[in-house]
Amino acid sequence: MDDNSTMVTLESSDGHVNQCKLVHVFVFQGRQYGTLIKQPDVNAPKETLLLTRQVRQEGSMKFRVIDDRSEFAAVLAHVGQLAGNAIDIQGQ
Repeated sequence: MDDNSTMVTLESSDGHVNQCKLVHVFVFQGRQYGTLIKQPDVNAPKETLLLTRQVRQEGSMKFRVIDDRSEFAAVLAHVGQLAGNAIDIQGQ
């Protein structure tokens, strides 16, 4: 892993702590989102890509699960479009 990577610690509602690498933060439809890579651990031996919403809480930015299915689908489509554009640009 790149030593300049920003690492984020996420804590689930059951108290499990996960280390994640921050990949990208972006704004979509007026809200801020982030893509993170959850680092492998005993419960999940492979890296996992997470798509989260950022919210301001207690004076700092927090990553939150996107609970609304339609919001998640729209954000996922947007990320797919961003990824497709990046591939098109790199392929030229």
